[in-house]
Amino acid sequence: SNKLISGAICSVEWQGASNIVSVADGFIISLDTKGLSIDHYTALIKLEHVGYANAFKSVIITISEQNVNLKVAINSLEVGENSLVETSYNEVITLSCRACAALEQIYLSGGTITFINEQYEQSLVKYDNSWFSTSILISTSTFSLGINYVYIKFQQDNYTTTTFSFQILVNQIEFDVQTIDFQDSIEVNTGEKIQIRINLTEFGTMNFIGNATISYSWDFGLGNFEEIGDGIYELELVIPENIRGNYKITLIILKEGTVYKTTQYSFLLVIKEPE
Repeated sequence: SNKLISGAICSVEWQGASNIVSVADGFIISLDTKGLSIDHYTALIKLEHVGYANAFKSVIITISEQNVNLKVAINSLEVGENSLVETSYNEVITLSCRACAALEQIYLSGGTITFINEQYEQSLVKYDNSWFSTSILISTSTFSLGINYVYIKFQQDNYTTTTFSFQILVNQIEFDVQTIDFQDSIEVNTGEKIQIRINLTEFGTMNFIGNATISYSWDFGLGNFEEIGDGIYELELVIPENIRGNYKITLIILKEGTVYKTTQYSFLLVIKEPE
């Protein structure tokens, strides 16, 4: 018959922990998968009651990997998946990541998290609050000029291997050209020998730039500045006799490789009338 039988004893045999709660019309059985590997398991349920034959029911339980969500930040600012992050050569970025188990809703701390850009890989180190972090130098040996398609990979037993993709746009460093002892123009006399000095630093910083090439040209010749140290370059220029007026001197500033952006800069020579 379909008559409910009260007063039975329920037990479960299986590889993990379990909890059984008696309710009005039966039992609620909770099976804990914590500590179990990805596999197929059998849970054997047994019911016992005086005056009745024991009843058994086996249940096949398949434990699969749990999905994981990744939260990523660069320099403490959250990054969206497939988003574009802009930076420049020689900058150091701080990359942070935290993994959350989708079902358990807990942050995971036992896995490995790796940053990957083509052949370059760098592991993130675990810190407080389940955050993993590392510092990455944007250099020509690991990043190409322009857009780099990168991703973060999370791995941990019993959890889905998860990737988080985004893009890093690497720009060239711009030269910051500062003239010394003049601004946009220099007043000179005809036939005079003058000294022109340029201070070269990375734009937005005070980092001196050495080993650059600064070439100049104007109506009466061309040549190169000489580097004298600490980002300072010098030119001695002899003003021809018997010329008057304003003349533009154009500089082309470059450095070998792709790190720095070739820059053009100009100023005026104002050749005074003789007194």
